[in-house]
Amino acid sequence: MLSFLILGAVVAPLQAIASQQLYLDGERLPQEFIYGCATSAYQIEGAWNVDGKLPSIWDQFVHDNATNDITYGATGDVADDFYHLYTQDLPLFRKALGVGTYDFTIAWTRIMPAGRGTAQPERRGCLISARCIIGTYRNHYKTSTAGKFQYARIIFSAYNRAGSWLSPNVVDDFRAYARAVFQALGNDCSHWVTMNEPRTFCTEGFGSAPDNAPGVVGTYKDQYTCMHHALLAHAAAVDEFRQGGYKGQIGIKVDGGVSLPLDPSSPADVAAAARAMDFEVGWDAAPLYTGDYPPAVIASGAPPANFTPEQKKLLKGSVDFIGLDFYTSQWVTPTQNCTPSSDTFPECTDTFQQNPNTLIDIGRPTASDWNFDAPHATIYGGIKYFAEHYNATNILISETGMGVVNETNFPLAQVLEDVDRIAWYRGVMKAMKQALDEGLPLVGFIPWSCIDNFEWTDGYNVRFGLINVAYNASGQGSQKRNPKLSGAYLRGVLTQGNPINPFNFQA
Repeated sequence: MLSFLILGAVVAPLQAIASQQLYLDGERLPQEFIYGCATSAYQIEGAWNVDGKLPSIWDQFVHDNATNDITYGATGDVADDFYHLYTQDLPLFRKALGVGTYDFTIAWTRIMPAGRGTAQPERRGCLISARCIIGTYRNHYKTSTAGKFQYARIIFSAYNRAGSWLSPNVVDDFRAYARAVFQALGNDCSHWVTMNEPRTFCTEGFGSAPDNAPGVVGTYKDQYTCMHHALLAHAAAVDEFRQGGYKGQIGIKVDGGVSLPLDPSSPADVAAAARAMDFEVGWDAAPLYTGDYPPAVIASGAPPANFTPEQKKLLKGSVDFIGLDFYTSQWVTPTQNCTPSSDTFPECTDTFQQNPNTLIDIGRPTASDWNFDAPHATIYGGIKYFAEHYNATNILISETGMGVVNETNFPLAQVLEDVDRIAWYRGVMKAMKQALDEGLPLVGFIPWSCIDNFEWTDGYNVRFGLINVAYNASGQGSQKRNPKLSGAYLRGVLTQGNPINPFNFQA
């Protein structure tokens, strides 16, 4: 989610940046392969009410509910203070991690503080993205950014009260937002991402028991209405980009994981796994390739409407690349006697990360109760599924990573020597190598995250960063940055040609 370029300022063209030679297990990767790291505006910027910015839905959510819903009552008011410290962070990301791409996000509330109407490029608060872009060039990044619109989680609170993603008006408002951003920055980024995990913000922000912003209590139907409008908003943004003739590529980031049959010999479990993939991944991915929802989703009656022929035309082929935010996998079996009143309706599958029959975990347990380390199923399996099921090309692993709970309580030496996270990424590297060896269309890798940050309802108590930030679980501290060993591992493997295994690298 980027913000605005100062009118009249000039950013060097992408061709001016020297290419970065990357490797995997000592073998050269294609010159166009992407290696970067990711952040998100609300999670790192802070400066929540600075330079004309109005409250986002997450500002509103944490201020109203932090005591009950956010671990240790943390907020993103300061976060990593990236809004003020970006000039030290951008060169640090480059030096410590070796990344040649920086994936950051543009907060709608810094572009159009009122949510609708005219963008305000003269606002000082609208310049953070342009500064990030200029900073990436100055620090010799290969590409400028994969700019994500953080419309998803960062819609302004007033707009949320007016209906937000439950209102069809969001499509035109989002188009206007995208138009303003492209007019300012459209030719200055190599890759644009319209949406960040629409499945997550629709299922966790809406429904019968929402636990994320905006926290609109309703039914599962609201989740499908949200997704319907999100897909149309994505298509509108892509239409603006292509009609404008901007350089670069545009795509989307989808989340989920790979669903596997609990019993591979059971036809019912095999069918349940296919159904789960349609609902967990295909719900937002299928329309991008086929122009419509998967047949199982349509048959469930969950979507609020059918796409019109014109909408299908805009949706089909609306990605130049697809980003997979895949962290783990699950086993599935059909829900018995599933009805509209069942908790799992309309997907109607039961999911497990520990096999109830064998008590075997889907992967190596980590400190997070959901974040199982299963790279072959998750990373290799995800790439293979998209290549075979959707004939997808240009597949990017746009997020994966390992969260550590209570890392803030560990001695600093233990935090920085994060061997468990290295083991996680070693598995990811092996899965990526298998995919490339088989000729699957993997074009890049962007781990989550460059740096510790505000992890939504977990606050600062769960850390995914490759760089440590010195603050406690409430977000209070010196803000000092300390690179972790996992970042040095990735730098060594991907930029210096070190083997995946053993850990042959220098900090």
